[in-house]
Amino acid sequence: MAFELNTDFFIGAGSSLATAMAGCMAFMRYWTSSKASNANDKAQVDMLERQSKTIDSKEAENKALREEIKQRDETIRKYWAEISDTRSTLKIIQASQQHLEQQNALLKEQVKELTASNMELLKQMTELRESLRVPR
Repeated sequence: MAFELNTDFFIGAGSSLATAMAGCMAFMRYWTSSKASNANDKAQVDMLERQSKTIDSKEAENKALREEIKQRDETIRKYWAEISDTRSTLKIIQASQQHLEQQNALLKEQVKELTASNMELLKQMTELRESLRVPR
């Protein structure tokens, strides 16, 4: 059996070759598309992992900042309590000082009166001595 190269053979071979080329091109297109899709998926996964790490670090930072704010609030509360106690003590001291100043003013007046009374008594004693002295 001899192999004849006729038009039917060339038509069949050409259409087989065209079908093979179309199949190869379709496979290459699918492979390239799949490769690009995989690369895109990997990029998205990497981006999500980075975002997840960023969120985790921000949450840790927020937790630390909240703790710092809590400590500062506690310090502020202590300072306000101390200020309130100090104000109360200051009011007591001022009231005591005012009372002592009033007492001091009264005591000064009494000292003046006692001094004047003492001077009068001394004067009377001197006069009494003079009158009791016997002339010689």
